Amino acid sequence: MKIKKLPIANRGEIAIRIARAAFELGMTTVALFSEDDATSLHCRKTDEACALKGSGAAAYLAIEQILSIACATGCDAIHPGYGFLSENAQFAARCAEQDIIFVGPTAEVLKLFGDKVQARNLAQRTQVPVVLGTQGATSLLEAHAFFASLGDGGAMMIKAISGGGGRGMRAVYARDQIDAAYERCQSEAQASFNSREVYVEELVLNARHVEIQVIRDGSGRTPGFMVGPDAEKSAMVRHVSRIFVAAASITVPLFMIVLRKGYGLGSIAMAGGSFHATFFTVSWPCGEFGAMGIDGAANLGYRKELEVVIDPVQRQALFEKLVSAAYEKGKAISMASYLEFDDVIDPAESRKWIVRGLRSLPAALPREGKKRNFVDTW
Repeated sequence: MKIKKLPIANRGEIAIRIARAAFELGMTTVALFSEDDATSLHCRKTDEACALKGSGAAAYLAIEQILSIACATGCDAIHPGYGFLSENAQFAARCAEQDIIFVGPTAEVLKLFGDKVQARNLAQRTQVPVVLGTQGATSLLEAHAFFASLGDGGAMMIKAISGGGGRGMRAVYARDQIDAAYERCQSEAQASFNSREVYVEELVLNARHVEIQVIRDGSGRTPGFMVGPDAEKSAMVRHVSRIFVAAASITVPLFMIVLRKGYGLGSIAMAGGSFHATFFTVSWPCGEFGAMGIDGAANLGYRKELEVVIDPVQRQALFEKLVSAAYEKGKAISMASYLEFDDVIDPAESRKWIVRGLRSLPAALPREGKKRNFVDTW
């Protein structure tokens, strides 16, 4: 099912990025805003905007109010962004009851991974290695026994079973730290997740955090990462990743001027990981933008519409029409109101922008310690 109208149950930059992606896919977007966010930028980056009763984070957590707005405005899906209701199983379930698409995992998946013990058990059943830990809600005596089993030099982490975001977690390096850390984790878990249950795991010291994101399209298919399975066989992902790692290590000012095609992750990598990472980002009028190449985006985004056209000539005509419309939407002038770049400039002004940028740079701060190490992804 193709989403036609999408409310965004979030605010700020998160909502703006979602609105931009939805715009590229031809969706009508609806911003939601709390009373204290009425003048926020995300309210002006969508086709419509609807007020939420209340202020602060609480307004964006009001499940029934958000669903009521979605139904009243004729929306067929809700995008929660991240944070707020994005991992709320109850919200996902209520969306399903209202025949509204929840852009995210199913309620069952959210409920499973919202319980760290259940998630650990699932990982073990599917033969995914996990660190040593207890198998359920753990008492203070059991926590002491587990810590003792680790031997000299061992350390453990006490974790709330529910929720996430680092709440209800404490590292323990010595036996006399256990009681206070255990009580603190229980009280934080109760306040944040309405459950005092905790468990313990061995703490891996001096570890590097490598996060893996798995993207699926809701019908059981997992699309190729970045460029597709064929290109993955050539290790292109590892080669391209070098751009991102190098950009993260840059210590000199970075200016970005888009001359022609600013498509996909390649343009983001060249901007240092984000259009916000540069000192300024501008585009020539002939600049083009999109999450991926226009032809590929049209094939992917309108696959079902193209499949139902039997006549190959008519199908090609529809495809060319969709591509043409996407090119118009992706032009720099059109995208300037959705993307985070600063301006669309006359090519003759490029030198002036660079000079002005160099003159307005703040003084460089002295570096403390060693420069960040470069990690070669290859």
